[in-house]
Amino acid sequence: MAQLTQLSTIDSERGRAFLAAMLERRPYLRFLEENSAFEEQGTEFLYYIIAGKARLQRRALGGEYDPEDRTPSAPETGRLAFVGDSIDVDRSHREDERRGLLDIDRWIDKELTKAAPVFAKLLVQDLFQGSGAGTPRQITGLSTILDGTTDVPGFETGFKGTLDAADYASGNSFDLTDDANWDPFIEALELWLAEVDDPRGIVVNRVLGARLTSIARNRHMLGEGRDLFGRPVPTFNGVPIIREDTSIIPNDEPDNASTPAKNTTSLYIESPGEGRRAVVTNSGLQFDDLEVLEKKESERVKWEVRADNVIEERDSIRRVRNIRVV
Repeated sequence: MAQLTQLSTIDSERGRAFLAAMLERRPYLRFLEENSAFEEQGTEFLYYIIAGKARLQRRALGGEYDPEDRTPSAPETGRLAFVGDSIDVDRSHREDERRGLLDIDRWIDKELTKAAPVFAKLLVQDLFQGSGAGTPRQITGLSTILDGTTDVPGFETGFKGTLDAADYASGNSFDLTDDANWDPFIEALELWLAEVDDPRGIVVNRVLGARLTSIARNRHMLGEGRDLFGRPVPTFNGVPIIREDTSIIPNDEPDNASTPAKNTTSLYIESPGEGRRAVVTNSGLQFDDLEVLEKKESERVKWEVRADNVIEERDSIRRVRNIRVV
């Protein structure tokens, strides 16, 4: 099991502050960190699906069990996507600093303080919305892997890892704008949670998160935990509710109408961890502080995350789509 902080390549206090700011400002990254959901893999990597097959045999006294021949499944293949950014500092500004005209290090620190939360948000957006395609390639986002149409790589034919909330309601979506649907939603959510082995979080956007906490509070099912920074995290029947931005989990996903109305959202029930639903990386956060550039009269601060999503265990995640909140 691994954490982003363990896998990161950082040699400066500035880099450590950058990583801390990323975790502090993004609930989903904190959730993954708390569950040691980062896994070390190479640029081009192989991973094996956990089949989890087992039998319950019985034997007589002095007897033996009937052995089962097994052949390892073919590994799935993947490739890391590269995302990052940099800041260049011209040597003229260094000369300003030498002459007491400018505090360049303080300026860099302020720039990085602003850059870290923006970069973290865009990284999490790619973890959910990335297409896994393009040049340069995007991360393969969870909404792409769990699109409700494509089989999850490596698992049995027909396994999509996606549930349609409308199957538990009437109409083309599960409409939470009507409080008459709150009790049916609680019952459905309990069934969805049961689909995931040891659910560790319900990941939603802020709008659905507000509605879910209202429902839980009204039905006396709301609790409270703490994240790794000691901040309060609401829980539904003990399962943390992880709230992210609507740019990460949008409210304009299509419903089931023949001409889809783009008015629904999704929730993700996750049990992350190494060998389960994980973010693979060979870098963590790689942070390089003020290296001198060749053929350029500048120094550069740069950072990069090389990563992708994998689902290695069948019941470590479910996406529930088609929930209307606006």
